[in-house]
Amino acid sequence: MRPSTASLPTKTISPRSLRKAKAAVFAVLAVLSVVSLRFGGYPLTFPDLLRIVSGKETGTAATVFFGLRLPRVLTAILAGGVLGVTGAVCQTVFCNPLASPDITGVASGCSLGAAAAILLGLPAALRVPVSFAGGIAALFLLLLLVRVSGRHGAEPRSTYLLAGILISAAADAGLMVLKTAADPERELAAIEYWTMGSLASVTAEKALTAACFSLPPLLLLLLFSRQALILSRGGEEARAVGVSPSVWQTVLLLLCTLSVAGVVSAVGVIGFVGLIVPHIALALGGSRGRGFLPLCFGVGGILTVLSDLLARTVIPGAELPVSIFCVGFAVLWFAFLFCRRKGGETEC
Repeated sequence: MRPSTASLPTKTISPRSLRKAKAAVFAVLAVLSVVSLRFGGYPLTFPDLLRIVSGKETGTAATVFFGLRLPRVLTAILAGGVLGVTGAVCQTVFCNPLASPDITGVASGCSLGAAAAILLGLPAALRVPVSFAGGIAALFLLLLLVRVSGRHGAEPRSTYLLAGILISAAADAGLMVLKTAADPERELAAIEYWTMGSLASVTAEKALTAACFSLPPLLLLLLFSRQALILSRGGEEARAVGVSPSVWQTVLLLLCTLSVAGVVSAVGVIGFVGLIVPHIALALGGSRGRGFLPLCFGVGGILTVLSDLLARTVIPGAELPVSIFCVGFAVLWFAFLFCRRKGGETEC
């Protein structure tokens, strides 16, 4: 039986309203990014930022700005945007409002690769590509499992979901083995901190590497948004307009995995962003049609930049994992939706 798209939150919106929503979101993202550039171990004032951007400041402040602060904020925008867009694609393709990029096992695969790199004592410069390779290996095993199962035909959604759960479980088991073998005082702490997500170690080199891995597949996802929307209508309707469900689900899944692996390998696992962003974008005036994915990019960027800003300012002199705040925002949002929803004779 073809899955129904009724479970997907959606609504009709005029192009003008959508443009206004996107303009507002990206304006907030720009303002929040500028504010975020100020805070850190070496505080910068707005006059400092103006002097640095105009080229009048070339000292320590400029070094901190271009070497650490700017790459960190840009990486936060990239990470949130990638997770938001891929979350929207996964929910659309799988017709499941609770789907997220983690469904492919890529986050667990990246975590396993990063943990292996830390345990082997590899240089920091090699941890990103090794982690990325772990995510790609998880995708390869996912596609292989779907192919071996012989259930990659007209409606492989449930097969992909189940295979992703299995791959994630296997990678998590491998991660637990590596944690057991790790040095508790040094390696275990590094692995745990990485798996909670953090932008503390982002440099210009890491930001560039993450962008090179993530941006090409992300741009392709934006170009293929029409195919994702068609797939949400079921295999029969997709084939009627010349879209092969099995081919395009594999292509979109591959692009999501490549893009997510690029950011996860650089900043660690940032939980719940891919799940919550599409729901927030819908509430702000979006619809699962043309223009929805750019809106999700902006909302995801706001969420991660704000979470990173809070992570380094809530406790002076300390820095918390960014996932703490992302998960906190997700809990508050879904609690709000839960309380708004009518159930029987009660409503919050």
